[in-house]
Amino acid sequence: MFNAALDAKYLKALPCALHRVVSQVDPGIAAAVWSDKLSMATIANPNLQNIPVRSELGRQIRAAFAADPGHTLLSADYSQIELRILAHFSEDPVLVEAFRNGEDIHARTAQEVFGVGPMAQTAEHRRAAKAINFGIIYGQTPFGLAAALGIDQKEAAQFINAYFARYRGVKAYLDRSLAEARKAGVTRTMFGRVRPVPEITSPQPNLRSFAERTALNTPLQGTAADLIKLAMVSLSRRLSLSLSECRRCPFPRPPPCHRSERLIHQGKHSGQGCRGDRHLTGTGRSCGHYQRKPSPVETRSAKEPIAIGECL
Repeated sequence: MFNAALDAKYLKALPCALHRVVSQVDPGIAAAVWSDKLSMATIANPNLQNIPVRSELGRQIRAAFAADPGHTLLSADYSQIELRILAHFSEDPVLVEAFRNGEDIHARTAQEVFGVGPMAQTAEHRRAAKAINFGIIYGQTPFGLAAALGIDQKEAAQFINAYFARYRGVKAYLDRSLAEARKAGVTRTMFGRVRPVPEITSPQPNLRSFAERTALNTPLQGTAADLIKLAMVSLSRRLSLSLSECRRCPFPRPPPCHRSERLIHQGKHSGQGCRGDRHLTGTGRSCGHYQRKPSPVETRSAKEPIAIGECL
């Protein structure tokens, strides 16, 4: 199916964005301010972060990107980093046990909330559990969860109550975070970066609710943003890349993908005895000891590229 937005934003724009000499895309990369995206990396001109991954056309556009000869694009993604940070902060025994045992956290939540064992779960059970897990991170209300799942607010409230009945450590942590934010007027990441939330005591419900969601979300997403930046610096050092090996050194300007994912341009020989996934996992270990073990990292190497014209 033709997508006019993708056609205008990428198919027509990307060829024009190529550097005339080296035929590479050179987007601008910066860290967003606190008021915007929790100090996460952003990219523009062109925006390579928002290329769809679930549509066929989006996947074809992504496949058009290629590394220099002798190099490969390696995608490294921390596995469910924000939920792991939640487990670290809350020390909830059910959540910690699930991660320690390498369980599918969404399947475990479906079991805890709906009382359905892993073998009896449907795709709908897992979808609802995933919405609940990430809804908790974003401070989602029954109204928001109901909209996300297409159910009524009463049923959504029952799901949230059932979640907190099983994950009592998470509930205690969230209540404690709100109380501290109301008292101090700020919220913090694990590494001490501060985000003011003055509206948390506002008499206006909309402003107060937004500030409460921010107070819950910032320590989780903000810490994830801090960790990925530390991982990028650590990985840059450990891969021992030099400018002579790579025309454009990937750090401190790596092409960002999603919040917990980074795209690395490395020489093929640089991975010998120096695997990126191992180094990223080590970074997770040194920055928090989530559940007394490193945060797993999923890595993927790019396949053969296609021409951008083949996306049409």
